[in-house]
Amino acid sequence: MAEPEIKKIQQRQWEHDEEFHQDIHTLSKLDRLNHYALHFSKYVGRLSHDHPEEELEDQLDKTIADALIVTFAAANTLEIDLQTELEETFGESFDEVNEWAQFLDNTGEEMEPPAVRDWLFNRLAMPTGEIANAIESLDHVEPMNLREILDEELIQILSFLMVASNQLSFEPVQVIENRWETIEKESIK
Repeated sequence: MAEPEIKKIQQRQWEHDEEFHQDIHTLSKLDRLNHYALHFSKYVGRLSHDHPEEELEDQLDKTIADALIVTFAAANTLEIDLQTELEETFGESFDEVNEWAQFLDNTGEEMEPPAVRDWLFNRLAMPTGEIANAIESLDHVEPMNLREILDEELIQILSFLMVASNQLSFEPVQVIENRWETIEKESIK
């Protein structure tokens, strides 16, 4: 039996981060999580922009790819097996990311890129805020189940990103691989 794509991507993300993002990969787990929370905030900000229609789909592809990559990196930091978490959360099992995306897309409609942008902006804002709040609560030593919140919110983010990729009819695995390739070519290590 073949290994599910999500597991392969997660392993590849670990290898990519270890080689091309040593500055982040060597930080403490809490510092890495703070870094990823800032990335998620940046992506919500990107989605708030009103890009010209001819640029919107490329911007969405880039934002979704970047957010997926950060989701995998954050899951690796927390040692979350995303495939297992998805299976436990949704009571289903799929080997391919596109199968997950189709299953999770219960929007009931086909959306054009501007509607996908608005839908994703509204969906990503809450888990991003919850992650930031959970990490920030540590500064105040507030009682909070940080791990549970981070696990749940990362699964929400991953789910929303897969739905958006399904709506835009793009291949998330290919988009992620293309993004890694771009990053790796531009890297001076």
